[in-house]
Amino acid sequence: MQRLVEANSRPFIQFVFRFGDDPAGNGVSPTLSLSISNPGAGAARIEQFSVFLDGKAVANVGDALTHLAGLTASDDLGTMSYAEAAPSYLKAGSDELVLRWPRTEKNAAAWDRVLAADTHRLSFEACYCSIFDECWIEKSAVFRPTPVKSCA
Repeated sequence: MQRLVEANSRPFIQFVFRFGDDPAGNGVSPTLSLSISNPGAGAARIEQFSVFLDGKAVANVGDALTHLAGLTASDDLGTMSYAEAAPSYLKAGSDELVLRWPRTEKNAAAWDRVLAADTHRLSFEACYCSIFDECWIEKSAVFRPTPVKSCA
């Protein structure tokens, strides 16, 4: 019975990296986005979220993209919005937008350089727990999360 309760309350975090979106249903627009999704059965308490470039931690998604494409302060990035993913709660069946960066006329050169770079050099990792304090680490390059004792 305990295993059934745990199975019906287990979160499952995954990362969704997209290169286009269609928010208004008017056709896909070139927008780079990253979301954390929880298609699991229970809420996830996201304790830690990390972004890596070439296996090394960077401060946030914006910094990762800047380094990935060799962008400088003089590059016009336009409107780039990103959110801190941790600490936070993510209910079952929901997702949280971490990055949204639309391509515009002003930032086209910078955006195209990011897209031309090898985005597989980027990776993401989250440590999250269930309401029963069972914890896992999810890595973007690995399908199944790894159980851990805690996210400390």
